[in-house]
Amino acid sequence: MEAPNLNHLWANLLVEELIRNGIRRFVIAPGSRSTPLAVQAFRNGKAETVVHFDERGAAFFALGSGISGNPAAVICTSGTAAANCWPAVAEAFYSGIPLLVLSADRPPELQACGANQTMDQVNLFGDHVRAHLELPCPDTLIPPESILTRIDAVMAAGLGHNKGPVHINCMFREPLAPISVAAPWPDSYMSRLKSWDAVHAPYTCWETPRTALTFEQVTGLTEMLSSTDKGLLVIGRINDPDECDAVSALANKLHWPVLADCTSGCRRMDCCKGLIAHYDLLLRSTKFVDCIQPECVLHLGDVVVSKHLQEFLRRVQGPYIQMESRAGNRDSSHTVTRRHTADLALACRQLSERLEARPAGEYLKRFLSASETVRSICQKRIDDDNTLTELAVARSVDSALPPDMALFLGNSMPVRYMDCFAFAGRSAQIQANRGLSGIDGNIATAVGMGWDTPSGSAALVGDMAALHDINSLALCGNSVSPFLLIIINNRGGRIFSHLPIAEYADVIEPCFVNPHSFHFEAAAQMFNIEYKRIYEKQELFESLKSASNLHNSLILEVMIDHKLNCSVHDSFFTGVTQTLNMQFAKTDQSVAAGP
Repeated sequence: MEAPNLNHLWANLLVEELIRNGIRRFVIAPGSRSTPLAVQAFRNGKAETVVHFDERGAAFFALGSGISGNPAAVICTSGTAAANCWPAVAEAFYSGIPLLVLSADRPPELQACGANQTMDQVNLFGDHVRAHLELPCPDTLIPPESILTRIDAVMAAGLGHNKGPVHINCMFREPLAPISVAAPWPDSYMSRLKSWDAVHAPYTCWETPRTALTFEQVTGLTEMLSSTDKGLLVIGRINDPDECDAVSALANKLHWPVLADCTSGCRRMDCCKGLIAHYDLLLRSTKFVDCIQPECVLHLGDVVVSKHLQEFLRRVQGPYIQMESRAGNRDSSHTVTRRHTADLALACRQLSERLEARPAGEYLKRFLSASETVRSICQKRIDDDNTLTELAVARSVDSALPPDMALFLGNSMPVRYMDCFAFAGRSAQIQANRGLSGIDGNIATAVGMGWDTPSGSAALVGDMAALHDINSLALCGNSVSPFLLIIINNRGGRIFSHLPIAEYADVIEPCFVNPHSFHFEAAAQMFNIEYKRIYEKQELFESLKSASNLHNSLILEVMIDHKLNCSVHDSFFTGVTQTLNMQFAKTDQSVAAGP
């Protein structure tokens, strides 16, 4: 471990130990105080470095990398640079995504005295990190192995079963540049690291235990699940492919109706036989809801996008069992009666081994019949109509985008529409920032998620989310893999048109919608990204179909008439609800009449 001075030796040790803990990608936001960290990350042959000028975008890019299974570190300087990582840290905390913030800081003598670019960064992110570590200014009185063991402990907290963000704050005095200093440390200083230097493992290997269900828990759950004829399986967000496989296997043993969130990785007919794709639309019908009250709910994974599903779950009277790998309370409906925190893949396999496969019952058939009704309505009123609306965009992305392209969904309407309609069965992941559901950093997260995906990746975002994160278009232009950014431009924050505030004409437009006349063509040109403006539905469909042939990044700006879109939106959802209400009102009457 060679270095020109002690600052760079410590930075070298830090970067090397992070790499040994699984951090291979370092996102550098240039700054002076963080020079040792940036230089050593860039010069380490085992590390990949990405440079982005904006700390907020850099942090969200690192978040996206963590979503894809490649946890990353963002390197930033002191002051507001570190503070700009806050939104990504908060999202990572509530989504359970690994993210490392590696911030530089001024030495103690420059704290609390008005020194430039200095703020209190100790425990900057408070309780919103799994762990934090304050490293003092490099000093030969501090043994180097103590740096490594503390790094290992912090990373174990962020990369273990309860994944999330961690923060390492590093104080540095001058010199910050890699200036050679004669005899910067005594010969004995590194003597205890000879065996560590000879291998490629962390100094301290933290073994993460796999938490299984107990025999009594497995027995109790299998008895309950086996005896339930009207059971409902809800699958929330899942990031791990192994968990998806285990959850799908359990679903096929139960043969219950499966309500799988669009970010679950399980919304595929080849995964789950009892999949009910259009449950969000079904649950808008009060007559249908009255007919299908479950006796038991098994909820696997994280929370779900659908507001109508959340409202429906609040009405559940029977046992509500929630199981996921992460610790913590995620029961916003306050209906969970039994909570299991365990290795989700392992727990599902334990249950699958004990359960007998069951045939499809009448409860599942009723769900499937209703879902088929909704599918026919979608076909007639959206797919067979040439009108370009946000509903049509969602259906087109679902059916035309190559299934092996990873897809990121922006918040507000894109993720909601896709959760309503996505059913084509993607082999690649669908993700969204649903920890806090912000529209900031969406582009950066999407690019980070698909940075090195061989088949490319895509993102569907609204115009306000794109404006929020417009400087992250620089990342799009530099993407290693082809990146397709689909921007729905409806001239403002039109989600508010679907909320109660829309009834107040004096404030809805100026204070909430914030209408604009911006286009993204000049921004695409500025960041050297190919661009196409879309006005027709068929043009969008063909552009999405050809996305597999992309060699560079491309922005598709889809122009939406917001007044027409609102009209079609209201008509469609009202029509679906009325049709289902009539269908199940007849069902109720026939049941009441008897044989």
